[in-house]
Amino acid sequence: MKFLICAFMFISCSLFSKEKCREETRYSTETYTLSIGSIFQNEAPYLKEWIDYHLGIGVEHFFLYNNNSTDDYLTVLIPYVDCGCVTLVQWPSTDPDGTYFTFKVQCPAYTDAVKKARGISQWIALIDIDEFIVVQSHDSISKLLDEYSYAGGLCVNWQCYGTSRIDQVPQGEILQHLVWKMKWNAPFNHNSKSIVQTEYANECINPHFFNYSKFKYAVDSNHRKTDGCCHSVNIDKIRLNHYWTRDENFFRNSRLARYKRWKVNIQSSIDLANSMNEEY
Repeated sequence: MKFLICAFMFISCSLFSKEKCREETRYSTETYTLSIGSIFQNEAPYLKEWIDYHLGIGVEHFFLYNNNSTDDYLTVLIPYVDCGCVTLVQWPSTDPDGTYFTFKVQCPAYTDAVKKARGISQWIALIDIDEFIVVQSHDSISKLLDEYSYAGGLCVNWQCYGTSRIDQVPQGEILQHLVWKMKWNAPFNHNSKSIVQTEYANECINPHFFNYSKFKYAVDSNHRKTDGCCHSVNIDKIRLNHYWTRDENFFRNSRLARYKRWKVNIQSSIDLANSMNEEY
């Protein structure tokens, strides 16, 4: 129902000019099973596909943190804000290097999202705009999460996808066209992101893991206690498809450009990207 309402409101609001839309932060009094918290910067071409996909699998609300975007993200997000699907938070920062962004910008945003969701949403997934939750073994994500109600959080393994050697994917068709990926059990896919219970998650200590209340902890999808880097790659029940490179244009002109600014080793990033085009 939430997905249908948002779809209707998106069409309706799109009939009005951008000037008549307003940016607002809206908090719902509904109780949700699952929300998403994410921080973004200049992701306007990718937001609609990502939001619509997650609404379609049962995510009910989004806490989205805008970090210094200069693109037309408001045109995309205002309809979702107005239908109550998105809470939009302005989260400006300096951007001197990757370490600063990770621990001084992204982690505090994730922590804030958990605080905002507490009392509103039982669970919140802390993921990026290039990450898509895929449920493998249940009819709905809420039924899957019921299995982990004893835990503070569920760590969901990556499956990292590459460019599929495509220069530029049509807008809104990332999932359709980017089909080549890293070998499913590659060491890099031991990484995970967290879906946490807002009652028990306290602080994001890195983008992959949280501190939890006393006697609570995170588990992988096989119910083994984990600290965010899982013992093995577990994708039989749930996985997180990570389109880290997106297409060649994004990888070269956006991802690598940012990494150059952060003084990240560019060749190692290219090698990593190449390893994400090995398996169909």
